Amino acid sequence: MNQMETPKVRHSLKTITPAVASALISRSVEHGVKNRKVNQKLVNRYAKAMLEGDWKINGKTVVLDEQGCILDGQHRLYACVQANVPFITSFVENAPRDSFDTIDCGRPRSASQILEMEGIKYYNTIASIIYGVEAIRQAGQIGYKKADVANVEVRDQYLENKKQLDKIAAIIAPICQVTKMMTPKMAGSIFFYLVHDLKQPWAKVEEFVTGIISEESSANPYINAMRKFNFRNLTTKVADRTRYGYIVLTWNAMVSGAKMPCYKERYVEEIPEFIKA
Repeated sequence: MNQMETPKVRHSLKTITPAVASALISRSVEHGVKNRKVNQKLVNRYAKAMLEGDWKINGKTVVLDEQGCILDGQHRLYACVQANVPFITSFVENAPRDSFDTIDCGRPRSASQILEMEGIKYYNTIASIIYGVEAIRQAGQIGYKKADVANVEVRDQYLENKKQLDKIAAIIAPICQVTKMMTPKMAGSIFFYLVHDLKQPWAKVEEFVTGIISEESSANPYINAMRKFNFRNLTTKVADRTRYGYIVLTWNAMVSGAKMPCYKERYVEEIPEFIKA
């Protein structure tokens, strides 16, 4: 195509039904189109929003190439099929297949920049908390690998849990800035995971998390033992996996009344799940 030639790309606003979404997915599979691996957790979240009537038109498009195969928007289409409800979206047809590698390129905004644009005070801390929580959900720990979470998902999670995240960030960020005992990501994501995902009592979680990053000694022996580990390693590079593993062991021992864990330089065992109080 000549550089001055305008491609016959069609833009519209459409209601996509589950049948149409299914047909588009099938067509792309039949033509051997290679899209990103489907993130089922993202599909579940989108499907939940569609089912509950919370899906919003935000300018994101479903993009098809000249053969009607998916270039962008597969997660929204999978969610539509899973929820079995229609959704309204910006819709682009006849986009050149060779434009695929330009989608979402250029210099995309980071998740924290998107939250900053929303006027959120602790935007860096909140974005890192959401990434940390997703790492716990996806890998069972922080420090193993980076969580697979899109910017739009970070924003959606913030809007869904605004009150809790704002409050946690306001508590954690100032303490971490002063004591340097732990990153806001580690402290905040553990705080959020315990109160949100595991439904643990706020007061108990706040005492635990703020205690293990505080400069002040705690009357709780479990909290104080973990605090001392953090203090001893204040100037030493401790792997996130090691720190996370000992935090889990400390919480579990505290709520079960078990023996205090033995803190070493490196945590090598399999990391257990947090248990509920």
